Amino acid sequence: MRIEKRICVIIIMLCLAGLPALAAGDVHLLLGQKGSNESRFDDTEAKDQAVVGLMLNLDFEKPVVLAVDLLFASEDGTRVVGVADPLVFFTDVQSMELDLGVRKPFRSDSRFQPYFGGGIAWIQLDARQTVSGNLGGPGLDFTDTILDDSDSAFGFWAGVGIMARWDSGFSLGVDLRYSSAEARLTPVGEPGTIDFEAGGSHLGMTAGYVW
Repeated sequence: MRIEKRICVIIIMLCLAGLPALAAGDVHLLLGQKGSNESRFDDTEAKDQAVVGLMLNLDFEKPVVLAVDLLFASEDGTRVVGVADPLVFFTDVQSMELDLGVRKPFRSDSRFQPYFGGGIAWIQLDARQTVSGNLGGPGLDFTDTILDDSDSAFGFWAGVGIMARWDSGFSLGVDLRYSSAEARLTPVGEPGTIDFEAGGSHLGMTAGYVW
């Protein structure tokens, strides 16, 4: 995990410790999958990525609640091209996404509470790809790095979901969201950058506590 991600996690944890004294709300652990928006990942095994994150809602008795979500997505995969002297492409994609905005909950007096929301997304994308093969003889194996870079960018997110809440404060739910931001990565040995879509479509199950 890069230093930026560690710092972000520490800040979120410190903030969560004091939030119940500031406002009503809820916090949820999210587990799910992200489908990358980037078409360059279509032919790799890293397009669909596992997601883990935290969703936080703060209720200041307004029509909407403040939403602060932190999501981590990662996947790697190998693709083999050719039969004789095949080339093996290894791709590793990771992203960290901080979503800030608002959510509008409905049916607050019901156990089942749907919602929708949206706002600003800050997404950091890390991508690495290598190619390995053989030049046609013993001892002629090679491995070259095609891409090994990271960048962050601002964009947007929008989502919908539903939570089922119990009197004990425990809740379960489903969250669906879409995010978009363009990161600029530099291929190895190339003078210019390439725009990569860092966002994607997320679907996750949530479990948490309402205070």
